[in-house]
Amino acid sequence: MDPFALLTSGAKFDRGRMKQDQNVYRGQQHRAAAHALPPGLLKAPAAAAGGQPPRKKRRLQHATAHAGASESGADDHQGSDPGISVFGGSQSPAGGAGGQRRRDDAVAAAGMAGAGAGAEALPEVRTHDPNEEANSIRKALRIKVSGGGAPCPLRGWEELGERYHVGPRLRAALAGAGWADPTPIQRQAVPALLEGRELLAIAPTGSGKTLAFLLPVVAALRRARNEGGAAWPDAPKALFLSPTHELAGQTARVLRKLLPGTKLRACLLSKATAAGSDFAKVDILVANPLRLRTLVEDGKMDLSHLSHLVIDEADKLFEMGFTEQASPQLSEFYHFLSALSQPGATCRTTIHACTTRQVDALLAAATRPDITRALFSATLPEKVEDLARTVLRDPLRVTVGERNTAAAMVAQRLQFVGREGGKLMTLRQMLAGGLTPPVLVFVSTKERAKLLHRELMYDGVRADHISADQSQAARTAAVENFRAGRTWVLIATDLIGRGMDFVGVNTVVNYDFPKTAADYIHRVGRTGRAGRA
Repeated sequence: MDPFALLTSGAKFDRGRMKQDQNVYRGQQHRAAAHALPPGLLKAPAAAAGGQPPRKKRRLQHATAHAGASESGADDHQGSDPGISVFGGSQSPAGGAGGQRRRDDAVAAAGMAGAGAGAEALPEVRTHDPNEEANSIRKALRIKVSGGGAPCPLRGWEELGERYHVGPRLRAALAGAGWADPTPIQRQAVPALLEGRELLAIAPTGSGKTLAFLLPVVAALRRARNEGGAAWPDAPKALFLSPTHELAGQTARVLRKLLPGTKLRACLLSKATAAGSDFAKVDILVANPLRLRTLVEDGKMDLSHLSHLVIDEADKLFEMGFTEQASPQLSEFYHFLSALSQPGATCRTTIHACTTRQVDALLAAATRPDITRALFSATLPEKVEDLARTVLRDPLRVTVGERNTAAAMVAQRLQFVGREGGKLMTLRQMLAGGLTPPVLVFVSTKERAKLLHRELMYDGVRADHISADQSQAARTAAVENFRAGRTWVLIATDLIGRGMDFVGVNTVVNYDFPKTAADYIHRVGRTGRAGRA
């Protein structure tokens, strides 16, 4: 069968002028037969039975015929399996430019979405130059690193044993929890913290930041416990700070999956545990700043032996006082805190009650000279970063994807409602139109959360609300009911707009417009988590 005739069926060509092109195709026909291509692969196009196609299609076929005649080859125009060259009679190498480009796009998409990509999807470097390998992996995963001496990203969890002697039990816990492959932020942050580097980590919502700071700290403490002696005092050795109790509880849930077999003791600081716990026996503490600061000032908590201090959602905890309204005394205090990294440094000061100064007090109490501190968030304004750097020691900044942007997997839509009264009517239409639960609805105030909750209850919608003026028991019940599927629509203020991971949330509705772009990014980041679209 004449391949040129097949390609030109349904179109008219000047055969005299294209004689050379015909000879090229006919001269290669025997190669296709020699490689026993599938019989249907060279089947005549369906357009041939329908007569002459329109002029635009004729021009397209003409261009396709010319492209196929070149020696660089028919790539995938024939509709065959990937890697097969119909007229060249050979299989394209797996590492060709097209295949590599497709792999890079897939890995980059995983990086933006927060999904782990297997080691086989990462680029191979044959020069055995660790710097070149590290840069190629970062480029593929869209990881940006600033600061000297950054370690090479992990290709997979198995490198934890090879490079950092992490025990098999901890690696088995990762597999048992379903974390098959590290996400981009985990690939870079875990080795950095295991090597004792202080860190500023910025990654999209739902990208696995919680595991990125829990895993290296647990591994380091496990190693220190085995050494014993002065490396293992009777006091908390690691502290994870979160802006809300709900986020601290979520951190504790992830932490519990890593602890079996490590002989480490962890405590989630709450009203109950604050009253009846012996913190000298606690190795890892998860807390929010207000209650912890009270214990420190009352002498019930000793933070001077902390080897690791991690602040989750750092911009939320640091933003108050880091704007133009920051007092000169606070700026001087931060410069003073930078001296804590020097051996033997101490700090005694009186701090007024505000969120940032609560963090200041805890940072001041962590006086161990070789402490490793890390800040994690999906958004980090430059002013906050500049002032945070004054308390960090030669920090490494790791950014995944574009800084201060919403997760790539989240589809966003703007709905015009005309006026304030149109918001409720539009939300009702969305729910009646088949909006798949669970759904998160964000409002601006506690009063509006209660009002909207009441309106939806009258419509027979399984709704609940959560706000800061509720008791801790009521807030915990609202979150657990939403996780379990007993509540379809959860109405919330920005209390849970940060860090909370609700599996399967399909839609986030910004009923009231957020105050800042950062609040918007964190709100919509409650969906599209861990690569889920």
